[in-house]
Amino acid sequence: MEKADLDVQQRIINEFGRLDIELEEDLSRFQVYLIDIYNSALDKDAARNHISYERHNLFYEQQFLKFFEKVFSQNNNLVYIYPQDTGILKRDKIHRGYSKSELTLLESLLSHRKTLFTVDDLDELNLVVKLSIREILLSNFFFSDSVIIGNFDLTFPVYFFPFSNFNEKYYSIANDVGLHLRN
Repeated sequence: MEKADLDVQQRIINEFGRLDIELEEDLSRFQVYLIDIYNSALDKDAARNHISYERHNLFYEQQFLKFFEKVFSQNNNLVYIYPQDTGILKRDKIHRGYSKSELTLLESLLSHRKTLFTVDDLDELNLVVKLSIREILLSNFFFSDSVIIGNFDLTFPVYFFPFSNFNEKYYSIANDVGLHLRN
């Protein structure tokens, strides 16, 4: 994982409007969908009964990893990752279940917040996806015609450009791995 050069950063800002796109208020230029384990939004009682870290995030982690792996593959094994500056970092979960090399990569991400990274390695992508799934460090994942936004409770927004057919591809991938793409 390397810092993206300034030309790449500028290209992504020109295409998507900003790197911290989770803060964008005007989404009119995008088709907005959600990658989720449920095919519809849960009401408050259902969410309270179904969503817990162990029963929810860790249980469905493999489906999300498979989803990202397939999207990564369809994008020529290239993604740009921007760690969100949410101010929320669950440090108590950081050392659980990570190898020494993963912890080194995590420390690099933490020390370079507000930096766009180029990722062309599946293991590195998987680590950053896990950090978002486990709500340790949420990130934005910029692909050629879309951005997936790490979010809480395994409901990841996806912004597509209207001219792309990525929503159809993502829908198929989501179904293949047991997830839902809904709007």
